[in-house]
Amino acid sequence: MVEEKTLISVIVPVYNVLPYLKECLDSVISQSFPDFELIIVDDGSTDGSIDLCREYALSDSRITIIAQKNGGVSVARNTGIAASRGEYICFVDADDTLAPDALLRLLEGFECHPSVRVSSGMRNRFKDGTKRYRLMSPLKWYRFSHTIVPPEELQQAYLSESTSHYVTGCLFARELFINESVPMRFKPGIVDEDTLFMYHLANRMEEMGWSMVEIPYVCYNYRIRSGSLSHHHCVVSATSASAHYPLRVYRLRNLDYISDDLRRRGRRDLLPLVLRLRVRTLYCFLSEIRRNPIWLKMFWDEYQRMACDISTPAAARYLRPARFVRFMRYRRARAASTIG
Repeated sequence: MVEEKTLISVIVPVYNVLPYLKECLDSVISQSFPDFELIIVDDGSTDGSIDLCREYALSDSRITIIAQKNGGVSVARNTGIAASRGEYICFVDADDTLAPDALLRLLEGFECHPSVRVSSGMRNRFKDGTKRYRLMSPLKWYRFSHTIVPPEELQQAYLSESTSHYVTGCLFARELFINESVPMRFKPGIVDEDTLFMYHLANRMEEMGWSMVEIPYVCYNYRIRSGSLSHHHCVVSATSASAHYPLRVYRLRNLDYISDDLRRRGRRDLLPLVLRLRVRTLYCFLSEIRRNPIWLKMFWDEYQRMACDISTPAAARYLRPARFVRFMRYRRARAASTIG
């Protein structure tokens, strides 16, 4: 049974999310597991978000507020980690919500095996302004029972996306963040910070012989809204009308870093999985190129660059999905004006 004296640190970075903040904070303070501290890191909000946070702090002694100059969500999370006191750490974005029993269910996951250091729940998604939830994870992630992912399979499961790979909706043991030489932290100044964090986390857990448990419970509700990348406004360029463009560019660069690191570590067996992720990220551009023709040259340059990396027939098939046929037709129509 879960002991009540177990303390969980819930870290919520806040930046100009006043319309959504109350719903988020209510979902945390009403958790069925009461022994937690809520660390709110205000990242330079200008919309009154910090005033609402202070109102909550006056009525609940479990809430701590840290105000800082804007530095992005990575810096805010790192500030929260440094201030935390709990045996376990949970990250929640200020425009999302936790399920009522999320902390309790995630904590119970640690009882499955002594090697467990991460407990991961499933996620719902819903569009802003609605309450129509859909399971965010693919069916292969859906668990009907607790599933242990051993350390030697963590990296493969993460890169193949056969398991959830988000920092939100998880509970992390504090010892993951304690290391005198290389403490686990989020890399500041980048978009898609989860990608690199979870990659390095899987490496550390593999080295230490630690495992992850996936629990059959929806713990996290993810809100889909326009402008949700405002947490990263200090690095997102204004050259595109949509924030998706810089997000995907940064994700491609993060995957390049992972490929280089795997080569350095001699893990070439995982390179086809990274290539698959790069291709999937690249094809996300296809549905939006018609609205943003300026993306076309970037798409084509990236496609050709990846084509040079193909070394096996199995990997080469990733670059020939049916959707690309439509793109090629469109490219021929726009080549004269866009690529040249």
